[in-house]
Amino acid sequence: MARKKEAYMGTKKILVVDDEQDCREFVKAIVESDRIQVVEAQDGVEGLEMARKETPDLIILDIQMPRKGGFRTFAELKSDSALKSIPVIMLTSVVEKTAMLFSKDDLKEYCDEEPEAFHDKPIEAGKLLALVEQYLHTP
Repeated sequence: MARKKEAYMGTKKILVVDDEQDCREFVKAIVESDRIQVVEAQDGVEGLEMARKETPDLIILDIQMPRKGGFRTFAELKSDSALKSIPVIMLTSVVEKTAMLFSKDDLKEYCDEEPEAFHDKPIEAGKLLALVEQYLHTP
């Protein structure tokens, strides 16, 4: 899938929060370009620190992680006035690993907000790129 670099105004920054290095590298390989910088965090604690430090334009967030999972991390992002407007794409391999189903509705225990997108892993490269373009596009 060809990247539409003209859709971006200036360099955009994506924070990928995932405890699996392979997943972070996959996202980076798909979306990083001369217009998109990818920064990484290994868990929710580090992810919140990086979000505050880097102020990304988009966050891609795993659900199951050590120290602080994705639902709690998402709730803290949305309760922080400096971070709450950052779009979040949540990815999960919970179904694949445990056969348990997760959805946006499961977030209601933690937060009234919903992520912009919620998708199972593995995600196809084209679908991931389309989601990123959708939430980084400058009208």
